[in-house]
Amino acid sequence: MKLAWLLWLASALPQPVADRTCLAATIYLEAQSQSALGQLAVAEVAQRRRTTGRWGKNLCDVVEARDQFALS
Repeated sequence: MKLAWLLWLASALPQPVADRTCLAATIYLEAQSQSALGQLAVAEVAQRRRTTGRWGKNLCDVVEARDQFALS
């Protein structure tokens, strides 16, 4: 499955499902070869960035923000 298609699909989904899809794609791209702890660290960074609101209101906005994760 291509990343662009996955992100488009996420934009058409209800927000809680879209956030999980974007977060899963980010973890896969950023930490696919890491341990579970490394993958959890990527997820925590994305969650904290969403909480601050500086990079977006939801996880999809955060992970697609320029120069934040491999998706950008």
